[in-house]
Amino acid sequence: MAGVSPKGPRPGIHRLAINNYGRLRQPEGDGTDRAGAKGMKFDIYGRYRLEVIREAEAWLVYRVDNDKRRRVFDVVIPSSTRKEEIPTYLDDLLHELASPGATIRCID
Repeated sequence: MAGVSPKGPRPGIHRLAINNYGRLRQPEGDGTDRAGAKGMKFDIYGRYRLEVIREAEAWLVYRVDNDKRRRVFDVVIPSSTRKEEIPTYLDDLLHELASPGATIRCID
């Protein structure tokens, strides 16, 4: 497999993905910064913060820690979800993390 040696990936190749033709490709960015992309930020029950960005007909979710963003692959928001439905969707998906009285709130 190109880019992978018996000892692991070559230096400089952090993550690999397979395209539709079975070929390796480098992922498109690491999610640390999307120039010009303005997302919706949410405080998740006071535990952590998420940012949701609409990009190429899909909702992408990032965890925000100390002004750094990391892509979250465990939270998937259907592309058909409207912007105003996202807080409710996140609450339905993550409600097990809530303590009594805690809510998901939008932040600027």
